[in-house]
Amino acid sequence: MLPAGFAGNGAYWIDPKSGAWITSTYYRSDLPKWVQDFNSTRPQKYWDREWRGQEGKDQQGKDQPGTVLRSTAHRKGKDGSDAGFYEVVGSTSFGNEYELAFAKELMLYENIGRGPATDLLVISLSPNDILGHQVGPDSPEMHQMALDLDRELADFFNFLGHQIGLANVWIALSADHGVSSLPDAVKKLHIPAANVDAGKPDAAKLEAQLNSALSAKFSPGHPAAYIKLDYPLAWLDQDAFAVAHLREREAEAAVGEAMKQAGLRDFYSKSQLAQGEVPDTALGRKYLNSYSPEGSWFVIGVPDIYTVGPARGTDHASPYNYDTHVPLAFYGLPFQPGTYRTQAEPVDLAATLASLLGINAPTHAVGRVLTEALAPPHHSTNSSTSGESKP
Repeated sequence: MLPAGFAGNGAYWIDPKSGAWITSTYYRSDLPKWVQDFNSTRPQKYWDREWRGQEGKDQQGKDQPGTVLRSTAHRKGKDGSDAGFYEVVGSTSFGNEYELAFAKELMLYENIGRGPATDLLVISLSPNDILGHQVGPDSPEMHQMALDLDRELADFFNFLGHQIGLANVWIALSADHGVSSLPDAVKKLHIPAANVDAGKPDAAKLEAQLNSALSAKFSPGHPAAYIKLDYPLAWLDQDAFAVAHLREREAEAAVGEAMKQAGLRDFYSKSQLAQGEVPDTALGRKYLNSYSPEGSWFVIGVPDIYTVGPARGTDHASPYNYDTHVPLAFYGLPFQPGTYRTQAEPVDLAATLASLLGINAPTHAVGRVLTEALAPPHHSTNSSTSGESKP
């Protein structure tokens, strides 16, 4: 739904438990037959397999199978029930293979790229994200997934070439976020790092610490749950603050100051962001871009470097380069081959493609057209050979 938006002709995603592709009645009342056929056979193909690293050679030069990185054998989940497709297969390269296999079927049965108008196909490859949270970006598993995805994309692009010809295709590759290295890996470089709720009581401990500080200030002797913490974001209980006769701006400021006292570097409140009250700096603009008028009162804390919320693994909830530096790559006839060192952002993707298509950019687009990456226009040559100049 997120890649397709309101006007998409279709949107499909994976049911976490079964692995079947599903949709919403917003787009259609039932699944097309080709999706039903895909669901009847394909998910089973990815169970009970071994995901291996690269093959090697022994001392005699004979091929040796790669190390088993993960298995997709059926197993129990954290809650004791059977672990679902998303949890088991989704953290392996088989997940990307599965998504691209579905994309091929979609192109064939929906005739993508064969009509008079330009078609837009958006594929969100989630396994890199799922695995990255668990093992961090520096692990052998993530390195292998990158290599596997490279091969899988090559196969998919080859498919595009056979189906509609790569001269008729533009490709854009990017990501929605980066990720922090595992705090334990960062500590080996003598850089401060931490999992906030390592051992589990710490996240609850930090939340309790903040509520205790707020209770001492606004309801002495009567402890109250003023906030719920989803590090580094605090959601405020409006009713609790109403009892203390605090309005939104005052409540958020009090929570922000308590968060700073608890060790966060700074904070941005919903009220501040709504009024654009942020420093005119790169950091301030990043937080301003994170504002949404929806939902309850909130305060976004600025975490210390390499300080992540989960008890194990890693996350991407900071404004720092390791969380915000992502690729942005284009392929197709309109683009000039090369690597460009100028400032660019993923939001430039929409503005650039809209400009090349000769259509308006989306209503809320804020990106720029990446003119430096565009090939010079090709003009037809004059067939006259007289050499005569005409006014």
